[in-house]
Amino acid sequence: MEAIGRFRHGEERPREVKKLQDCKDLWEIRVQVEGDAFRALFFYDLGPVCVCVTAIQKKQQRLPKPDRERALERMATWQEEGKKRRKDPPT
Repeated sequence: MEAIGRFRHGEERPREVKKLQDCKDLWEIRVQVEGDAFRALFFYDLGPVCVCVTAIQKKQQRLPKPDRERALERMATWQEEGKKRRKDPPT
């Protein structure tokens, strides 16, 4: 959470956050916890809202294809459900 806070205030550390290439609007944040590396994939929804769609323990340099696809699917689902909610707000 500290890393996301730094990013939102423009104070991220080098190589801590990057926009993923060829992944629409997905971003990746990398953190170290007690010597283990983790990645969380997220996107922005309606301005300041960050939605984390998956988190994995990083074991390799490249993001595995199944994790990338899962994140894209979850982002698409979130965005589609959001469109439905905006069209038909609760009464």
